[in-house]
Amino acid sequence: MITESTASLVVVSEELPPERVTQVLGIEPSRTIRKGEPRSAKHPEVISKDNRWILDIERSDVPTGDQTGFGSVAILVDRLLPYTALLTSLRPQCETVVTWGGFSNSSEGGFVIPLRVLAGLAALECDSYGTAYLADDGEPS
Repeated sequence: MITESTASLVVVSEELPPERVTQVLGIEPSRTIRKGEPRSAKHPEVISKDNRWILDIERSDVPTGDQTGFGSVAILVDRLLPYTALLTSLRPQCETVVTWGGFSNSSEGGFVIPLRVLAGLAALECDSYGTAYLADDGEPS
């Protein structure tokens, strides 16, 4: 079962700087990565070939007792639905992606994607990527 999850909207562009994405959406990102910067602190040798504007929903943002494993995506979708037209306006210069990471307490990381979340993802018209993780000790990391 997925016990915790995170989700992010990632806006990727080779030309458009993250500040311009902030101007268009009117939302402050959780973090940004500029072309030529390391993609992460864990792997400073991996250099970004593009600009990335990232809005994160962290595990701590999801109310306890989320039985779906998709609470983070539900929060992200609810937050972004009012900005659907603005996201669409960015697409000629950007790729918009929703990412999800679920943390399982067993080797069978089952989850439920509620219909309203699926409908919201479809309305946002963002590709969605997901990964279920299991820590070596069987506990979410």
